[in-house]
Amino acid sequence: MPLTRHLYMEDEVVAAMQWCILRGKYVESAFWCQELLDSGMADALLEAMRSIWLFGFGIGALPWYKAFQTFAEEDVLDASEAVRLVVALCIIGKAGGRDTSFLSMIGSPRPPDRVGMCITPKGLKGVDAFFASAVKEGRAITAWRAYSQGSMAADTLARVSAWKHGSIGEELCTLLQEKYPAVAVAALCLPRESLEERWNKPLPVTPPEVEDALVDWEASLGRRQRRSFSIPHECLYLITERGRTSVYSSTESRLRGSLERPGKLWGSVFWDEIAEEMGGWEAIRDDPTAREQFYDTYFPDDIPDEWSKTDRERSHGLGALQKDETPSPSRFLSKWFGNIPSAVIWDQCKQAIDTRNGKTWVDWVAPHTAPFELDMRRIIRCDFIILQ
Repeated sequence: MPLTRHLYMEDEVVAAMQWCILRGKYVESAFWCQELLDSGMADALLEAMRSIWLFGFGIGALPWYKAFQTFAEEDVLDASEAVRLVVALCIIGKAGGRDTSFLSMIGSPRPPDRVGMCITPKGLKGVDAFFASAVKEGRAITAWRAYSQGSMAADTLARVSAWKHGSIGEELCTLLQEKYPAVAVAALCLPRESLEERWNKPLPVTPPEVEDALVDWEASLGRRQRRSFSIPHECLYLITERGRTSVYSSTESRLRGSLERPGKLWGSVFWDEIAEEMGGWEAIRDDPTAREQFYDTYFPDDIPDEWSKTDRERSHGLGALQKDETPSPSRFLSKWFGNIPSAVIWDQCKQAIDTRNGKTWVDWVAPHTAPFELDMRRIIRCDFIILQ
């Protein structure tokens, strides 16, 4: 796995940011966000932000997703806005905004509830009327089962959204129906007053300690002291390369010896661009003058060979698996999301995750997404490695 600007492993920086967001550690989240920005990893940053919202926040952070969608559609990524949004999601989570309705709905083994057929929008019949009644009663799993059958009229979700929640329902449907209909259905199952309160809540203000830290990090760009935080070992499991290796093996050797090799600096978004500006990796490796210029410019303190073991352990170290352990996607989901509640579904996240055993991620989730666009693609890749 290639290295970032300050020699963390790329996949671990993504995982660390998502883990810290979910646990409300806003200074650390801002740090990992800034590391992705400094390393030219804008696409990975956007994917990480979107996916942690989907799986860990959803209807608990609807105003955040509105702001994020506007941000993500810009032609040029605004770095300060990226940090602001990452920190805002952390604070929303600390204030009770985490929610696992998405996971609970798509995986719950609970059978559909009985629904009392109420007065529904004019002209709705059959499954469309059943869906409207389930939404009216706030029965999210039942409503999603009806919607995900694919037999409803194309405009039913929009009609039901406006019928129950007025103009906010219409905005919600426009925002979520195409990519995340399950989140839209969960939001529609909220009481009208609850959705209105959530929808109109302003984003939190960035705390001053984050602003101060950003100034310090900018001043130490490219220096060893910029490595302010260690990768949380808890975030590694399954979704990182190190998280699929044994606790008896270490990645520390990847910081030792020649760095201009594949799996070290080669293949890195940031370092490949730097190498190209200096004539390519072969020039840096074979031309003494180019090599000296490269290391003098980008390693002004010293090379990792000369760091202490403690310094190297900020980014490299032991794996996450016990002896003979096979990494489990269900264990990953439980570790990250198992204790997070849902505002519309009672006590179903753990049961949903338990149904995950023996199924690939695609088999488990694909039937419940329309269209199929899942953001935690690292899990999908792990499935192909582990389960197939």
